[in-house]
Amino acid sequence: MRKVWILVVLAGLVLGAMLLMARGGPGEWTTDSPQALAALEEGLESQMKMYTAEAITYYETALELDADFVAAKLALMQVIYDREVRKRLAAELAAADLTALTAREQFLVRYRLARE
Repeated sequence: MRKVWILVVLAGLVLGAMLLMARGGPGEWTTDSPQALAALEEGLESQMKMYTAEAITYYETALELDADFVAAKLALMQVIYDREVRKRLAAELAAADLTALTAREQFLVRYRLARE
């Protein structure tokens, strides 16, 4: 019975991953910089592989390219341990104009700020 549950869970994970890949498309994150978006995506890939130091570097690069890139600030807050940096990022997110963001980004900002 246990093997059946493991197979069901694995099948669900594979199906979920396939649906996410099929959904894809542009416009997921609000930025005017394609280079910043590429750096964010590289950081997310690195983070998924548990390459935290590499992910931090990519997120910082994304912020150098677009200082107002909210998604990069959110991602960096997830992986960085420096409290001062986290406080600075939280203050910047609190001051951000949420009306310019997607509904997903607005939710993530509110969620992250509520947890800080």
